[in-house]
Amino acid sequence: MNSNRNIFITLLLFLMMSSFLFVVATNVPSPFGSFWYFYAPIWLMAILILKPYIFSEKFVLVVFVTGLITIIVLENVIWNYMSDWYRNKILYEFYSFIIVSTVISYFSLSEDYLGLALISKWAFIFILITSLMTFIATSIDPTVARNSANNFIDSPQQKALYILTGCGGYNFGQALCLLFPILIFLVKYNYQNLFSRRFLIVSIIFLFIVIVKMQYFANVITAIFAIGMSLLGTKKIKTTIGTATILLIVIFFIPLSTYSELLRAASLYFDSNSEIYSKLNDTATFLLNIGYGAEATGVSHRLDRYPMLFEAFMNSPFLGDASYKSNYSTAIELGGHLHWMSLLTVLGIFGFAIYIFVLKTLFKHILGLFNKYFSFYYIISIATLILNGLLKNIGGFESWVTLFIVIPGIYYFPLLNKKME
Repeated sequence: MNSNRNIFITLLLFLMMSSFLFVVATNVPSPFGSFWYFYAPIWLMAILILKPYIFSEKFVLVVFVTGLITIIVLENVIWNYMSDWYRNKILYEFYSFIIVSTVISYFSLSEDYLGLALISKWAFIFILITSLMTFIATSIDPTVARNSANNFIDSPQQKALYILTGCGGYNFGQALCLLFPILIFLVKYNYQNLFSRRFLIVSIIFLFIVIVKMQYFANVITAIFAIGMSLLGTKKIKTTIGTATILLIVIFFIPLSTYSELLRAASLYFDSNSEIYSKLNDTATFLLNIGYGAEATGVSHRLDRYPMLFEAFMNSPFLGDASYKSNYSTAIELGGHLHWMSLLTVLGIFGFAIYIFVLKTLFKHILGLFNKYFSFYYIISIATLILNGLLKNIGGFESWVTLFIVIPGIYYFPLLNKKME
């Protein structure tokens, strides 16, 4: 029994390495650093051989069966002309859901929460190491993380630096945003003694600096949201809601020109060649020309995707418009950058409801593990994920691994402290 545990813990440590320790994962021979093609399949094989009953666990079964029906049946009956990009997106997301559901089910059924905490401790250490390497890489070349989004088409030197240092990309930045509410919870409630409060405060500040240096403006926005909401806290929820409501009213009545001036002033703290500088000034210009006026901006172009997708959605609201032959194919292709709206458009109310049902099943199971205080901050992490999806596409597996494995393991950090005592 103990030997089986050692097998699973070792496999999961490698799974966390491939998820977050890129300086190793990207520099070992292929496929030995791959989450998708090496460690995830080995994990599923181990579960199938040694713990097959995990697949009969209710929430795992829901994820597995729903994924099979969606990918094998619905994509070939209702959405048979779906583009390869959307097919791959849906395939890899359900693949991620199956991995994380079997992992959390393994720990729940074995009641090995100490093991889950151990896995999360190492995942957090890996995240800090990759954040440090990202800080170093972006100090050498400020746009290296940003340009990873286009796979360094015109810059092989940047790609070499990115791989050598194990720099994080956009998906890694999204995962960092999800951690802020939980780290703030640990600081505010002194929930565990595994890491000192001072260390955690320094980590929060450092991770935010890393997100800024990565130059993904959407991640900066969601990080500010996550930190701001977490600092409000839970002790006086009614007061918090009232304060937030008053702030929103005040914000609404402040002239847009004021925000524009503030954004331009803030941009002066960044290099004039940086993406953050460009996005702040672009947003400032947009606010002065609110709507879709004569002066085009990056913000206006991105906002254009919503009405384009909504028009495509209204053309086929129930079953969606997934066809690359559609009259709205251009809108659907461009709209892939907006996670929730693009899925609603492509899958329709029917398919989107299935997708949300799977997420709800996973979140319900995870929330059942926590006390009410930790649950509040976990819900802020979920809200951060939702905001991420409203602004951009939720890519990769890092966000799902963070939400469904790393954060639940952090909840059990006190068990590691007791073991050391």
